[in-house]
Amino acid sequence: MTRMFALLALGVLAVGCSRSSPKVSLAGASASVPGRATSTTRTALPVRWNTQLTIAAPRATAEWQPLWVAAGANGEYVFDDASGLLYAFDNAGRPRWHVGDLRKNGGRFQVVRDLREGPDHRIWVLDVGTTSISVVDTSGSVVRRIPLDSVGYCEKILPLANGDFVAWRSDDSMPFALVNQQGHVVRTARFPWSGYAALPGVSRFGSMASDTGNSWSFAFSDGDGWFAFDSMTARPFAGHFVEPVAFPAVLKIVEGRRTTWKLPHRTMAALATSLDADHLYVVFGGQGPDRARRIDLYDPHSGRYQGTWPLPFAVNEVSRAGNRWTFITRGASPKVVVMTADGAAQPRAGT
Repeated sequence: MTRMFALLALGVLAVGCSRSSPKVSLAGASASVPGRATSTTRTALPVRWNTQLTIAAPRATAEWQPLWVAAGANGEYVFDDASGLLYAFDNAGRPRWHVGDLRKNGGRFQVVRDLREGPDHRIWVLDVGTTSISVVDTSGSVVRRIPLDSVGYCEKILPLANGDFVAWRSDDSMPFALVNQQGHVVRTARFPWSGYAALPGVSRFGSMASDTGNSWSFAFSDGDGWFAFDSMTARPFAGHFVEPVAFPAVLKIVEGRRTTWKLPHRTMAALATSLDADHLYVVFGGQGPDRARRIDLYDPHSGRYQGTWPLPFAVNEVSRAGNRWTFITRGASPKVVVMTADGAAQPRAGT
């Protein structure tokens, strides 16, 4: 679930200047995850979305920029990028508490890249500005900080049932790391597609989700493909989206010692994901008037497309606790909306 996308438009890898003409080339345009989609035609599944509540800004005068959300058993947890604070709301949408990083930055978190509820219902805040994870209990106390100095730069984390977590990091050869509660890397894993290492950095991004155990998934946001894992072992297939999205051609501009990557055109694939034993749920971008207004369902054990739930509005982020779905819509008037998917058709895995 799950901000990295602000970094995609331009990535400067080295600083320098040159009087010579820049050298421009294309990269990444031929990238393709092996295999093919089990279906390229969407099938709408019955679903009735019922709005339970809309979470308002915790202060009437505050600028409200909800960036990440974690739906939990006790309500919703929302990271507000404007204030740099994590807010907790009860199941009726009433504010309970808020917390930041009291050590630095005026008591605010700095650069939050991910927000997750762990199996013990504690909230994990990945702050790359402090190279650490803050673990917050249900009363709003920071009970543990996990340093990430030995892990490297991370974009996403997934707490697992045994207390360890999976980190997705900027490492070409071993992007996935299993990390213990002390911040030490226990095990690393390659991406289950060799073409990943050849992708330009600005088109590698994706969405990750985990179930209540040690299974998890990675779905590309810039191309066609997703993968499922048990702990650090990939399941023996590559999933594909019902609406194919090609990896973008990326402009590589070299001028002296300065290298710049630019995305001249981009069609988003997986915007956000959720996972349970029978389904991978993908909020899909794509093209056309229904962009970001669909949740595509896939069998996480085979990769098979199962059908699509239409959404009543476009969403940017999602978190789920049982049948309680929490959506973030960004834009001029950002909202956090809690809904239930009533009467929803949910094909079971293997059917």
